[in-house]
Amino acid sequence: MKKKLILTALYATSGTAILAAAVLQTLSVLLAFDTGSNYFVTGAPLPTAALIAALVGGAVGILAACLSPRKRETDPSPFPASIYTALPTALVFLLFGVFLLVSVGATDTARSLRIPAALLSIVAAAYTLVSAIPAWRKSHASAIALLGFTAPLACALANAYYYFDLSVEMNSPVKYCVQVSLLFAMLYFLGELRYLIGEPKPRLFVSGAACALAAASLCAIAFPVALFTGTIARLDYAMGGYLALGMAIGIGFRAFPVIRSFVTPTETQKEDDCTA
Repeated sequence: MKKKLILTALYATSGTAILAAAVLQTLSVLLAFDTGSNYFVTGAPLPTAALIAALVGGAVGILAACLSPRKRETDPSPFPASIYTALPTALVFLLFGVFLLVSVGATDTARSLRIPAALLSIVAAAYTLVSAIPAWRKSHASAIALLGFTAPLACALANAYYYFDLSVEMNSPVKYCVQVSLLFAMLYFLGELRYLIGEPKPRLFVSGAACALAAASLCAIAFPVALFTGTIARLDYAMGGYLALGMAIGIGFRAFPVIRSFVTPTETQKEDDCTA
């Protein structure tokens, strides 16, 4: 019971810190962002507070995962029983892919990555949907797992697209917030794929989910809001924020049942803990 309470408190702290980071970063881009330079105003406290909250959320999430029970036979699948929970992620992958196909911005090297990144993103949208259909997962697990590699690859190529866009400074928060979000989303999807190939690592999966959500908190809400207010004028970077938001929603849906199994162990797990 004591361990359950500790885990519940840690996961709640992680989630609260991640939400706080999203709010603080949104306020940061609205109140302390210099559109002309693509940087936050020097000495502004809100961006620092948002970054600290995100780091705390990710770190506490990792700690909670490390303290959680090891893999058991009763560990639940992160894949949903309903396709509806996969729609946000699938939709943003699709929209991001279409956007890359029709966009003409960024530099020459970045433009050369648009087509492969767009195609992978569109296929990743299909993976997100089919992986949410239980009957298909059961009968075509290997094929879906192979299809699932397009999700981390799409994140990797999207990251490369932003990296080689020299029209935005390398250390600008507009760039690195999107890049870090895509990087951790890529690692999360690799953890998700382990369930499809029959080698799940629940604690590693939850750690990846915590890091992905923490990273996404720095752009998932802030950048789309900033686009509508005119604070950020680059549509491609706002689309990166939308992509982070859709993936964050999907990650939350898929990580929740695994986290719930950690804080509400089955009777078998309770007996194992008592005899350990």
